[in-house]
Amino acid sequence: NAFDHFGFLIEGQNSLRHVFDHPELDTPILASSSAPDTRASWEEAAYSLSLDRFWRHIKTATPEGVSIENSYYPDLKAQHQSTKELRSTRLLNSVRIPKSGSSALSVTARALSGCHPDGYPCCKFPGDPVGSCPRKDLMCSLVTGCTDHRPDYDGDEAVITTLRDPVSRSVSAFFYHYPHTSVKHGESHTWEKFVENIQSPRYRNILTKMLNGAYSYVDFEEVKHTVPRAKARLCSIAWFGLSEMPVSSSMMLYETPQFRKLLPNPVAFGLQASDATAAEHAAEEKDGLRVNSDSEYKEFLATSFATNDGSSFVMQHNQHDIEVFQFAEKLFCGRLLAKIGLVEEMKQVGLGLEEIEKCASIGFDNIEELCYNIQNNA
Repeated sequence: NAFDHFGFLIEGQNSLRHVFDHPELDTPILASSSAPDTRASWEEAAYSLSLDRFWRHIKTATPEGVSIENSYYPDLKAQHQSTKELRSTRLLNSVRIPKSGSSALSVTARALSGCHPDGYPCCKFPGDPVGSCPRKDLMCSLVTGCTDHRPDYDGDEAVITTLRDPVSRSVSAFFYHYPHTSVKHGESHTWEKFVENIQSPRYRNILTKMLNGAYSYVDFEEVKHTVPRAKARLCSIAWFGLSEMPVSSSMMLYETPQFRKLLPNPVAFGLQASDATAAEHAAEEKDGLRVNSDSEYKEFLATSFATNDGSSFVMQHNQHDIEVFQFAEKLFCGRLLAKIGLVEEMKQVGLGLEEIEKCASIGFDNIEELCYNIQNNA
């Protein structure tokens, strides 16, 4: 079923803010639900567990005689200001793979860095498409790559990104707007146009190109944009999330060594900013949710895409991205399952059980040793 493959409830650009079919419950649970008598969302449960683990870590790591209040920071900016060794004004590098949760990633990057106001993505008012940027004060110089899709790996700041299955990412991009698709305004999204789009070097192997340091929509060149270099980059990235594993991705964020002393921020879990006003909460809900859910998109998946085995067609023309993404799944799962305490606590509260089970089914050897060899040979 094409709908099952793409999972409209976890559409890429807003993967951490969606209604999510909790695998252990009979019915969907709503993100950020605060109405009385409603079940707590996985976002709230994940945030609560992350906070609990944070305080236990800080108490354990704080030397005797040192105040706990001096052992953690609200964000990277505060940590930077307290550490003489940190002199760069660029505190975090956000690599935004298009249609892979990049808007939610931007919200997280701003939260980690200490950009204000909280709970918004970086964007230039009025946004592209127009109306997707709700304010004029949302650009933040603390974050490299907080907008656009042009990776810059020249600095030494920690890098974060989110990835998405190349098949669903490609279809989602096809239904977005230029430069993410060759379809012009007013044109129909036909199977013939889709074939033209997927076969174009411009729209092939986006993930591989960007992990090699190229703009997302340059023409793909097999000699320049290699799988080994893309895998080596993944190994060196501080944190990456998978759109298909939103719960585990959220839980792994503040387990990252570079962010271990930062107080978990609710917006990094898809929740509302703790200090936002009611009006700002309303604006957050309209911050450019770029989710494909219109009838043409759904009809395309159920008819042309399914009839022509669209998944196989996309995979055929994005073999580099398929290999890199499969490696990313193994790397992500290897690191998740290595955190025995985290996985056990997630199981105890019923968080991400289906994701943990999927990770357990993915075969991998010593992934960090594999990364070591890849980085040395790339």
